[in-house]
Amino acid sequence: MNDIGPEIVPESLKRWAGKYLSQGNPDFENLTQVTEYVREFYSDYGALTDSEWEHIAKYTVKKTSEGKYQLHYDLSIIDMFRVSTGELKPVDFWQIWSSVSSPVLLLHGEESYLLLPETIEKMQSIYPQITVKHFRCGHNPPLLSTDQIEAIADWLN
Repeated sequence: MNDIGPEIVPESLKRWAGKYLSQGNPDFENLTQVTEYVREFYSDYGALTDSEWEHIAKYTVKKTSEGKYQLHYDLSIIDMFRVSTGELKPVDFWQIWSSVSSPVLLLHGEESYLLLPETIEKMQSIYPQITVKHFRCGHNPPLLSTDQIEAIADWLN
């Protein structure tokens, strides 16, 4: 699991929604512009190399029929977290988490605003077999650095 858990509190959802919805759906003329954009937008990924930022940029966009680049994910993803009034509802999957019996590796960005330390503690109290690896980054470790890749490889072996 990459920096997500069975609970996301409304304050965290609001921050996440604000970040993603505020960007709209910009057009980019070239991959250099995309790279500049992702460096700023995903700055909480931490210190990455130029080639790692270029890699993220390449797989964050799709080329349009006009030859420009647009973000390649569904901005309406936030709609699944809304109630009929438009307010964001908390994510609560603790009942599902309580039934987990398979091995689980949880990757956590230490500066994440979505996966909070108290959520991890509760996950561990319910399922002590979980393996948790912490990384110096924000939400969603990008899985490009050696330490992140080795953590996954070691766990799989």
